[in-house]
Amino acid sequence: MELLEKGLELMVMGMGMVFSFLIILLIVMKVLAVVVRVLNKYFPEPVAKVQTITKNSDDKIKKVLAIALAKHFAK
Repeated sequence: MELLEKGLELMVMGMGMVFSFLIILLIVMKVLAVVVRVLNKYFPEPVAKVQTITKNSDDKIKKVLAIALAKHFAK
């Protein structure tokens, strides 16, 4: 009976350690999220420029695609 009590005590202590570690991990993650949000306010990431496609380049793409398809199906 004493061995069973020691086993249960060890199990409860182990589960308590894992639970407390997960709680600490959750708190650290929340704090780091706040820190990153504050840092992003003062040091924002550069925004990539969006390239617009004009109608002229769209027509060129259609012509090149039509030529490529014609050559592919001509084989």
